Formats: sequence, structure tokens, C-alpha cells
Amino acid sequence: AMKLDAAWDATEGPIWPLEVRVVAQEHLQSFHQATAMTVASREWEDGDFIRHHPGCHYYKEPCQQLYLQAATIFEDKVRALLQRQTLG
Repeated sequence: AMKLDAAWDATEGPIWPLEVRVVAQEHLQSFHQATAMTVASREWEDGDFIRHHPGCHYYKEPCQQLYLQAATIFEDKVRALLQRQTLG
């Protein structure tokens, strides 16, 4: 889960919709395992916005598998969100 910036929330938060918040860059663009290890960054975790595949071409292996995994995660999250909205 993303850690929010309490100082920003106290000052700027009230003027923005609840959906708008400042978070650490790593939660918006974390990496697949191999890249995270080589650039001393953080590997993507459930709850992060997107998994970045720098230098990975969608038409080459193993990138095709990485993009398929990312697309499947995104589709599952959208389905769950739509289901919650339908039930809510």
C-alpha cells in the first residue's frame, strides 16, 4: 500500500479530490524483479500503480511475458474495481 505524504495532505489535500494525493515515485513506477535488482530500486508490489519494464521491447521475449503479466494484473484490478462499484 502507498504511504501518503501527511504534510501535503494537511496543506494541499483539502483543495483536491480525495483521489489526488502525493506518493513516493516508487509506488507509481516500480520495476520487474531483474531491473529492480540491477538499478538498486524496488520491485513492483501489489498495490503499486504500474510495473515499469525499461528497455524491454513488447515484441521480444522475455518482454512479451512481462507485458502479459502486467496487462493481466491491470485487467484484474479494473474488473475488481468495476465489481465494487456495481455492488456499492
